[in-house]
Amino acid sequence: MKKAIDSCIQKEVLSDFLRKERGLIMGSILAEFDEKEYEKVIREDGYLEGREDGMEAGMVAGIETGVRAVIELGRECGLSEEDLISRLMDKFTISREAARQYMIME
Repeated sequence: MKKAIDSCIQKEVLSDFLRKERGLIMGSILAEFDEKEYEKVIREDGYLEGREDGMEAGMVAGIETGVRAVIELGRECGLSEEDLISRLMDKFTISREAARQYMIME
């Protein structure tokens, strides 16, 4: 903050005012800063980010579990590889290449 005020004075941006009121300005800004509120916001942001990451990971894991179950059941029922790929594409809205990759993994 001190650097910002000094920079403004050097660039002659409100320099007279800043020279006279430097202490008042710094005091006002510091009084407005609430460290506990700042920490709370940082924690909330971290929580939300972690929650989103966790939800995404859970969805991916759930889809993979479902795909594997469909492949296993389809094979038990005697479906051809092409029928299985078509069903995976329809049920899970995935590309043909992604469906093929799942088939290879099984």
